Amino acid sequence: MFDPDVLYDNRPYTWDFLAEIQRELLTGLSVSGGYNRNWSGGFWVSDNLLTGPADFDEYCISTPASGRLYDVVSGLSPGQPLCGYYDIRPDLFGQSKRLVTIADNYGAQTRVWNGFVFSVDGRLPNGIRVTGGLDLGTQTIGNCFTVDEPNQPRDLFNNLPPGGPNCTHTHSWGNLADFRMHGDIPLPSDFTLSWIYKNTPGTPINAIGDFTNADIHCWADGNGTCDPTSTRVGFAGSPNRTLAITAPNQYFTKRFTQLDLRFLRTFDLGDVRLDTSIDLYNAMNSNSVQSIENTIGIAFGRPITVLDARVLQVYANLRF
Repeated sequence: MFDPDVLYDNRPYTWDFLAEIQRELLTGLSVSGGYNRNWSGGFWVSDNLLTGPADFDEYCISTPASGRLYDVVSGLSPGQPLCGYYDIRPDLFGQSKRLVTIADNYGAQTRVWNGFVFSVDGRLPNGIRVTGGLDLGTQTIGNCFTVDEPNQPRDLFNNLPPGGPNCTHTHSWGNLADFRMHGDIPLPSDFTLSWIYKNTPGTPINAIGDFTNADIHCWADGNGTCDPTSTRVGFAGSPNRTLAITAPNQYFTKRFTQLDLRFLRTFDLGDVRLDTSIDLYNAMNSNSVQSIENTIGIAFGRPITVLDARVLQVYANLRF
């Protein structure tokens, strides 16, 4: 059921603010720079009216013995306890009566972006054209408030956003930097070279694992400390849980780099025109990773897809 507050008011929103200055440095060459800030609010959450924070028990898991995991994620070691996860009490498992309402009734759910943008636009001598720029910024997402499970609010569709020990996470400036340029260079014999270059963030590596009752290090006291008096032995319902052991977007593969080239020439054959081009995609033959295995195990961190190898394409179009 829905709270009247979400039916008639308090819609989700995003505000975006941009301040930018532009300057012509030389005839045909201008640069610009700006500051961008945007933020979201009016989030909705799903509250199970039949349970409350006191009905969840904190537990700690033991990090798995996956060597590849520790090659990527710093500060962890095999068998290390990670706390801050919660599970419903077994006697309340399966009980549900959900109310969709606004997150502000429980705490502050936040998403804030701060960034800078720099660009250049040039029409240079001899017909050379260059355009592009750099975007960089940082984003902070916070879900550290309690609806039912401590620090683990559920959204409109009863899904779990990043919470628990990773309920607040900030994306670093360097990881999100995005650089792109493109241009045209006239060549002898009426040829033109067009190029596109980009250097963008790598693929996020988010360590997610399937944990069983055997992976429970201990049941805790709600403050991240093992409770030796706890008599609880396993998860409620299913003996498996899928858990993230790293905050989202803290680790990335190497940055994505690609250069594409195109040589163009139009031949005027009287009443007929012949447009030709030679395209060289991924001219540097980069093997930048496009997707990666995030499930903890022997395949963790392995690329699933990479940028296609260098491709040469010849094109011709006859117009008459």
